[in-house]
Amino acid sequence: MIELTEDVENVKKTELTLGDLEQRILQLSKEFYLDQSWVKKVNVANTGKDSLKFVYNFSIPRDVLITDVLKRINELFPEKELTIKSEETLIRKITKVYFYVNDILYLQLNLKKDKKIKRVETKIALIVEGFEELGGDEKNNLLNSPFVFCVLVSPEENAIKKLEEIESNNKQYALYLKNFIDAEDYKIDEDLSRIRLKSSIISIATDFKNAAAFFINTKAEIYHSIIYNFLKDKFKEKGIVLRSIFNYKSLSSSSLKEIKSKFRFYEESMKGKQTAIFRIRAVDLLKIKSEIEKYLMRGNKIVPLKIK
Repeated sequence: MIELTEDVENVKKTELTLGDLEQRILQLSKEFYLDQSWVKKVNVANTGKDSLKFVYNFSIPRDVLITDVLKRINELFPEKELTIKSEETLIRKITKVYFYVNDILYLQLNLKKDKKIKRVETKIALIVEGFEELGGDEKNNLLNSPFVFCVLVSPEENAIKKLEEIESNNKQYALYLKNFIDAEDYKIDEDLSRIRLKSSIISIATDFKNAAAFFINTKAEIYHSIIYNFLKDKFKEKGIVLRSIFNYKSLSSSSLKEIKSKFRFYEESMKGKQTAIFRIRAVDLLKIKSEIEKYLMRGNKIVPLKIK
């Protein structure tokens, strides 16, 4: 048997009941987005031994790792008087989890993989705004996230170094024309000649060739300037389409509660549909990292940005 529980400090000792355990077992099924038909409660004969009255059987979809379920069980049951043990049967490949309260068996959970069942998923891609506003530690925290996202990068001095940092952490970037550009290699301004503008476009297309997309701020002066159509046409000659960044809904808000509410709403409303693309400020993405972990636990996906 494998001991799952770890010593958790500062946990208030309470009198655990069967109802407490059962409530958290059902919470576990919801966190992994298990259909009700995959969760069975089976009564067991009273043998006079321990306090075991019933067993829960969970059918686990193919995309869920049993180890992830066991890890979450350990997080949901931190009480010191509770001991959790697990074992896997060799023949039917069932992982049995036993819950002991003060050395008395109270509950048993059986986990069995079923390749025929699959959770309905939501797929989203994230465009991250304001990444340059983060501090060094915050940037590292976000770049070390296990999920992919696409960082908006403007063509400016030292831009190449930023691209290397982003790509080395298996994240994407998209070029963002926020407004006119001052950086010498990529300079774009109304006063420049068409030859000079064309040279800047060539430099941008070359240096940012791995960009997942090219966006423009349609509320900025550059979009309403006399040179915009020229820029658009020259980028198009390079196979680049300039898209409005505002084509994509933003998850950001001044209220953390509202950000979480938006995230959950879109998760439910987009289930089973095509990939949805959202914008979010880097600082807000940091705030909801734990929410995203729960989103992924429910069988959803965060996918690379891909615009047709």
